[in-house]
Amino acid sequence: YEHYLPVWRSGQAGGPEQVVEAHRWALEHDEEAERMAAAGQQVALRYLGKRARSCYWLRLFQAYAALQRFTPDVRQRPGAVTVEEYLETVGRTFERGKHLHKIEY
Repeated sequence: YEHYLPVWRSGQAGGPEQVVEAHRWALEHDEEAERMAAAGQQVALRYLGKRARSCYWLRLFQAYAALQRFTPDVRQRPGAVTVEEYLETVGRTFERGKHLHKIEY
């Protein structure tokens, strides 16, 4: 209840219907919900920059790749490129001695 309304938390009873309960809470606690929304926006502005988004996408793709039971073949899809090819095309920069891939949005 600081930056967002927690709903459907892992390991707890409940499910998607908790979204309705959270919405009802927000309607009944307008000032608190407004404060929470403003705090969430500040977190997003501070921590969800291009570098953080790049890290998120990299970890997401790595997690998906670990679940795959096959090796994708881009030759079967005209116009498709691998993530590596895309990142090489977009380019790289260095920050504090570490590679930072630029991902356009």
